[in-house]
Order: sequence, then structure tokens, then C-alpha cells
Amino acid sequence: MKKSHKTIIYILIYIIIYIAIRHYGGMVINGYRGLKDRMYDDFEAFGTELENFNDELSNILVLKEHEFNKEKVFINKNIVWNFHLSNCDAQKIGKIRYDGNYECDWMYYDANDVIQNILCDGKITPSEEKYLKNLYDYTEHLIKAYRVIVKDVQSK
Repeated sequence: MKKSHKTIIYILIYIIIYIAIRHYGGMVINGYRGLKDRMYDDFEAFGTELENFNDELSNILVLKEHEFNKEKVFINKNIVWNFHLSNCDAQKIGKIRYDGNYECDWMYYDANDVIQNILCDGKITPSEEKYLKNLYDYTEHLIKAYRVIVKDVQSK
């Protein structure tokens, strides 16, 4: 084969490799951006849902609204589930490996059933009230941390 034919073949190979890297590299970068955006949206939705959840808890604790409505949703399980999935994704792509799961997302996943069980008899025992107060306080701490993180992200 002549030297000019080899040069043309090498140039074609380089062009094909360049196009492939550019195409698939762009897909990876766009996919990573999409994942980050989804994770942020899930985090933001979870924080907003926690604020709504705490409002519901305060209605139960302060206003003594003990009406039992089996259809009442205190916290959206889909939002909690999406937050959990985003936590798993963050653990996979993060620089620091954390093998455990955040228990708070599972605690909130079951919160509707727990609160329904508390309210089903129409009265709240002292231990149930203590549980609800502790849940309210814990959620309040998470909301404060959520607001700090969102404020920091929005300022960048």
C-alpha cells in the first residue's frame, strides 16, 4: 500500500474516533447533567413535602385535629421514594462512599400509616403525642438543614 493511502486511512480512522467520542461524550455529559437536575428536583420536592408534613403535624398537635380520615395523605410516598432513589444515586456517584441508607426517608415513607393508626381511635395517648412531637422536632431540623442547603445552592 502506498504511503498516501495509509495516511488517508489513518485520517479516516481519526475522524471516526473523533466523531464517536464527541457523540458519546456529549451523551454522557448531558446524562450526568440530567441526573443532577433530577436529584436536585427530588431534593427540593422532598423539602417542600416536609414543610407540608410539619404543617399537618402541627394541626394534630396544636389544634388537636383528631379527625380520622382514612383517605388523608400526610406525606406523598412518591416524593419520598424519589428522594430515596436520588440518595442512592448520590451515593453511587459521590466521592465518599456511604454504604448505609438514610433512615429518614423510610421513616417518612411509613408516616401515613403510623399517623393513621394513631388517629384511628379518636384519641392520642401521651406516648403517641410524644412520638408526634419528636417527629415534628426531627422534621423541623431537617427543614432547617434543607433551607440552608437550598440557599447555598441558589446563591452559587
